Amino acid sequence: MKKVILLSAMLTMFVGMNAQTLTSKPINENVGYGIVPKLFIYGDYAYLVCKSENDESTIDVYDGNFEKIRSFNINLGEAMEITQYRDNYGEWVTDNIFELKNSVIGMSFQDFDENSYPSNARFNFSQTLFNDDEKFEFVVSNFGENLEDTLEYDWNGDGVAEYREITHGKKKGYRVVNEDGDTLLSFPESLDFDSHGGTLIRLGGNIYISPDDGHTIRQKTTYYQIGKKIENMEGDVNGDGTVNIADVTKLVNIILQQ
Repeated sequence: MKKVILLSAMLTMFVGMNAQTLTSKPINENVGYGIVPKLFIYGDYAYLVCKSENDESTIDVYDGNFEKIRSFNINLGEAMEITQYRDNYGEWVTDNIFELKNSVIGMSFQDFDENSYPSNARFNFSQTLFNDDEKFEFVVSNFGENLEDTLEYDWNGDGVAEYREITHGKKKGYRVVNEDGDTLLSFPESLDFDSHGGTLIRLGGNIYISPDDGHTIRQKTTYYQIGKKIENMEGDVNGDGTVNIADVTKLVNIILQQ
């Protein structure tokens, strides 16, 4: 009996000395923007959390130990979309009015240099993807007070539009903005991200970006190589009338085999 008690006591001591404890360290209960890959950030990994979904959101930044290290505010803006149809008299009639909210575009990251398969890490903010300063940057739609865009649809092909969408405060396209609200780059219209975001890949030491959301394997996907040395570019290289990301990228077509 004494041997059983002694063995039980020794087993209890052994388990107590070697057992690992789990600690709960909640960040907060709001929306998380995910862990930024080390490749696109200064120092170690960072986790970003959005504290509100209002027009101006506070972004909290946590380090690899989930300790809060800084915060910044972003103002994403809003817009209004009006849809209209042409009546039997040829007059435009308002059909619906929608309020549009801007949002940060997420990116799926696939690192082929470090992994032989896509890692599909997903994040929304970075520090060193588009430039080399320590301010956080992110991709958003083209929202702005003075922006306006109109899309018309000629459904029966008679040369007269029957339906149109008028957007106030937003135009087609996307841009890179930093935490101060400064626009760093404007994407060409061919880079048209959808609600699922886009894809970044690292291949052969280069970083490429695509409007492909990373969820669907397509027969042909267009990638743009990201070039960060915009200060070394000599103006409007491609002749589209503006100095933008199209002047610092190289178009690459990748055909994915099934």
